[in-house]
Amino acid sequence: MKKKLTILASLILVVVLMLFGLPVLFKGKIVNSIKDMANQRITAKLDFGEADISLIRSFPQFSVRIKDFSLTGTGEFEGKKLLEIKELKTLIAFSSLWNSKGIQISELSLDQPSLHLLVSQTGKENWSITKTSATAAPSGQGSSMQLDLSRINLTASRFEYQDQQAHRLFSLANGNFTLSGSLKGSESKLTFDGQADSLKFLNNETMLLSGLPVSGSGTLQANFDTFSFRFLENKFLISKLPLMLDGTFTMQDQADLYDLTFQSPGASLEHLISLLPPAQQARLKGFEKSGTVSFAGKIQGKYTDQDFPSIQAKMELNGGQLKYPSLPQSISGINLIASLTKPEGSLDSAKLTIQKLEATVAGHPFIANLLIDHPVSRPNLAGEIIGEVDFSSLKQALPMDAMEIGGMMRANLHFNGAVESIEKGNYDQFKTSGTVALSDFFYRSPLFPDRLGIQSSALAFDSREIRIASFRGSLGNSDFNAEGSLSESWGYLLRNGILKGNLKLKSDKLDITQLMNGGRPSADTTLHSDPYVLPERMDITLQAEANSVVYNRMDIKGTTGKINLKDGILNLDQLSMNLLKGKMVVSGSYQGKEKSPADFHFKLDLKDIDLPSAHQSIAIVRHLLPLAASSKGLLVSSLTLDGKLGRDYAPDFAFLNGSGSLGLKNIELTGTNLFNEIGKYFRKELFTNVKVNDFSSNVSITNGALSISPFTTKIANQEVTVSGSQNLALDLNYVLNFQVNRNDLSTDVTGLIGVIPGAQNIEKYPVKIMIGGNIKKPDVKVDLSEAKDLVAKEFSKKAKSTLQDAVKKFGLDKLFK
Repeated sequence: MKKKLTILASLILVVVLMLFGLPVLFKGKIVNSIKDMANQRITAKLDFGEADISLIRSFPQFSVRIKDFSLTGTGEFEGKKLLEIKELKTLIAFSSLWNSKGIQISELSLDQPSLHLLVSQTGKENWSITKTSATAAPSGQGSSMQLDLSRINLTASRFEYQDQQAHRLFSLANGNFTLSGSLKGSESKLTFDGQADSLKFLNNETMLLSGLPVSGSGTLQANFDTFSFRFLENKFLISKLPLMLDGTFTMQDQADLYDLTFQSPGASLEHLISLLPPAQQARLKGFEKSGTVSFAGKIQGKYTDQDFPSIQAKMELNGGQLKYPSLPQSISGINLIASLTKPEGSLDSAKLTIQKLEATVAGHPFIANLLIDHPVSRPNLAGEIIGEVDFSSLKQALPMDAMEIGGMMRANLHFNGAVESIEKGNYDQFKTSGTVALSDFFYRSPLFPDRLGIQSSALAFDSREIRIASFRGSLGNSDFNAEGSLSESWGYLLRNGILKGNLKLKSDKLDITQLMNGGRPSADTTLHSDPYVLPERMDITLQAEANSVVYNRMDIKGTTGKINLKDGILNLDQLSMNLLKGKMVVSGSYQGKEKSPADFHFKLDLKDIDLPSAHQSIAIVRHLLPLAASSKGLLVSSLTLDGKLGRDYAPDFAFLNGSGSLGLKNIELTGTNLFNEIGKYFRKELFTNVKVNDFSSNVSITNGALSISPFTTKIANQEVTVSGSQNLALDLNYVLNFQVNRNDLSTDVTGLIGVIPGAQNIEKYPVKIMIGGNIKKPDVKVDLSEAKDLVAKEFSKKAKSTLQDAVKKFGLDKLFK
């Protein structure tokens, strides 16, 4: 008995050792088999992290777990992931390890799988990773794999298809799907069920489906000998829109064959609205929605590299209505008939027809239709928009408690022609006609506090241009009256072309500060905003004339000139204006940039600008001429300036560069620390109110530092030559070389000089003033060495001994040290 128990215990121990040891023994074989099969069959790089193999968990099958599985492209797709799986779990039949038919897999679970299918600009597909027959493993060599699958689970999955050639993107995010049944043998019948949080479809930069939830269930019958699949009893929900799919799909070597039908039974307007982006759906929240939707079609024929199956699809919406419960009116009579047809063959044979789209808004009808054919080779468009909108009546149908709106719009617009005509600039061949008119329109809301009013607007459309016969309106405190024309509008709308135009703009008052501040109170006369980023794809020229312009605390009169907006850059051409009691003419450019300082390049011609007013209103004047705060006089200048504008349109002086001439007229300085210091060496009352004769000097500006070329003028009626510079921090380095009238020196100096023999022959004394320090605390030094030399020269006419005695007697040796 004891012997039998010992034998039984030994057998149990052997079994346990096998259960724990076999996975270790065969782990290398399984992992190597996977890698061998990959290396033999694909060109992509296969990689994975930890691989765990157990027989205990699933005896008599191996339980295999692989973490961080990935397939990475090579060549043109180097470094780009084709497939990523956070964790892969599967069950492998133990007996298949020595089965000549290869490894058998019965269950597969994928956690966070992410499949990225990409068609590059060159048309190459990143999933074409199978090696050619020349490089594949020889027949009969290597491992094979059989699928005896009863269940496939996908958790938190993601699928993305991007075609860079066609500018198309389709994605499915956070999907959880289950596929059950049997994949053993050639005939299989599988059931599937699942849902995904976000379905997106982007076509040619147009978002057709945006973040919609999707779910579905049904049965798939597969024949793996013929690679034919039949959809049976399949039901889907795209957001709230139901969709049924039936038919067959067959994969062949040269073509794929389709015979599918689809329909949307029991659909309604509410289901259709659920396909709209969230922002549009939010606007319709609270509305009662009614109306029936019919959507059905079929796809039949073959799909190859050149040909596509035939498509027949039709949608109808009948009796649609949007009604807000607390309002008396509604948007009613919403009817739509639309179809898409394409025979088997090229996509170019497709035709989209919106036969009817109509609605009545608060009793006013609006209708439209559209036809698009030959969408690939030579797209043709034909359509019309006819109707009227009484904005005042909209309040009776749409909730707009915080919005003020009114006025009437009438449209009667027709178009017909090939898009190719637009691309080639043959606008006469794209027939356009009609009018759009606005009258007594106004609009204001919390997000748009400046009241927009359009008293009248008449736009006439033809094949070449939009003629603006009259456009009278107002925005906030500003009014405008425009006329002119816009051309190449179809190219701008359809083909990312450039909208061109020539307009005349007249205004009695333009409050630019209010407009750029986005509706701040008009009492706030200072700009508060980031630099404005101008629209691109425009080439608009304005011949502007404004009687009064309010800009950043300045009241500007009589503005005239040419303004051009091109490629997001505002160009000014001889824009003339009267401001600060003088006149300014500006030419140059301004370019705003998103989330960064704006660039400007201006040529300024200033004539008789009031200097203290300029110091108060213009930041550049405050920086370059800080003494203007304690001055009276006029600024006359011609400067070319380059720099950057930051928040509140304040210049960044560290980037300010330029050159030109700087001149002042009728200047009088009072109460400045600088001239108080200089005045200590002159007659006391001379520098109480300092008058400066008119002058002009060449200047240069480098990263906010100012350099002044030497110029000669009179300060306090004393001849002086001025030169020097100041840096960005307003540290000063100036030299003033005076020729001082003898009687205008301080009494101490003149008293001493007056008794020196020969001094009566000197009318002017050279005095050098050196100014350092900072504008807030200047450091003034006087150099009298040239005066000393001049006095010594006069004394030289006397005997040397007499000269020396006089110098010692009167203490002049100390004065000129």
